[in-house]
Amino acid sequence: MSAKGRSEILLERFLEGTLFSLETLGDGRALHAVGGFDVALSPLPHFVELSARWNGPVGRQYRDAAVAQIRQFGIGLGACHSEFIATADGPVLVEINYRSLGDGDEFLLDRLTHGNWFSAILDLHLGHALAEVIPRCTTTSTAETIYLAADTSGYLRDAPPSFVENKEDNGAVWCWYQALRHSGEHIEITHSNKDYVGALHLIASHETQLERARRDCLDRVRFSLSPAALDAGDCRKSG
Repeated sequence: MSAKGRSEILLERFLEGTLFSLETLGDGRALHAVGGFDVALSPLPHFVELSARWNGPVGRQYRDAAVAQIRQFGIGLGACHSEFIATADGPVLVEINYRSLGDGDEFLLDRLTHGNWFSAILDLHLGHALAEVIPRCTTTSTAETIYLAADTSGYLRDAPPSFVENKEDNGAVWCWYQALRHSGEHIEITHSNKDYVGALHLIASHETQLERARRDCLDRVRFSLSPAALDAGDCRKSG
């Protein structure tokens, strides 16, 4: 085949830049960007998600360009969770999931939208217009998810249990720690989300509150790893 007749298919490519998500709702005609997460990843060569910040600066900067890209794919009905890399040449689409986001952040987003996220998706599939749904899914608070990951193999000690708290400090602060592992479990490092010990989800009215809540909650969810298995007494005390 001549050079003129050849075509190339790019199977894989390394993209340098910040990962961010785009969360949209649509009624089949109009499309609305509810927001998205700026995602922090572990150092190369691994890509373990360490935290996700709701409506961070990178996602806000490239939101219009990201929406334009998924429009070209025909995205328009219900919820869509897309992921992009913000490169020096602009946002590059790496993944489209024609569904709601997951991994626990769907419940964070439901909380951010005052319990309207799932009902809004259902209403759109039932034929409601996007204009009816958008006011219920407008978010004004700031939020973050932090994943606590083991950095070495071993037996887990002092693993904190799950908890949910609502605090009032010049506005609402909501903390949800989701325990994914328990004291006595053995963790074999895989450099993936299987290394997670827990996930901390935070919502606050403004940035200062969020930073304070992050510090307070991270102090409470510390854990340790031991090369030796815990005995039964240690497991009872840690659990």
